[in-house]
Amino acid sequence: MLLGTTGFLAKVMLSMLVERFGPAKIICMIRGTRSMSPRDRLFQEVLASEMMEPLRERFGAAFEAVVDAQVEALPGDLGKPDLGLDAETLAGLRGQVDVIINSAGLVNFNPQLEQAIVANAIGAREVARLARDLGAKLVHVSTCYVAGAKSGRIREDDPILPPRRSRCSRAPAWRRGRGPAGLPPARRWRWPRWLARAG
Repeated sequence: MLLGTTGFLAKVMLSMLVERFGPAKIICMIRGTRSMSPRDRLFQEVLASEMMEPLRERFGAAFEAVVDAQVEALPGDLGKPDLGLDAETLAGLRGQVDVIINSAGLVNFNPQLEQAIVANAIGAREVARLARDLGAKLVHVSTCYVAGAKSGRIREDDPILPPRRSRCSRAPAWRRGRGPAGLPPARRWRWPRWLARAG
């Protein structure tokens, strides 16, 4: 199962999984929109992207048939319990999913705090619970700050430097229990008290 399918990294992973490993089935969890179903988004936003070029070149005219046989769109939402899957769908997935690859999350460095918590913390927790419940292995991918304080081209064997501390290293207002987070959102989202009052 692949989560975050409409993001750049997951598109590349999907292309490589189909091209190099040819698994029996790849379930791509995609949130539908008002105007597009998860399947429509899979075909229009993911499979039509340039990251699928290697697959199109390899399979030629059979591209759509190969992808249609191997890739399935599943509606879901990381911000909801059980990722928004109903009991029947969950029962059907048990024993069918070997691994969940989660690359979903916000990559904006300045999102609204509630959006960031839902996408990057609550969503990750729900994915871990789903993996446990399905008996699947979990691969959680995060690209934020993977290179530390380095910039430019970075090889996998380059040492990673710790981030530099700025002169303004005081904890932000939300970590001190003031500002946009504080206790009301903490109670609403059932965050631990230390998250709203850290610092």
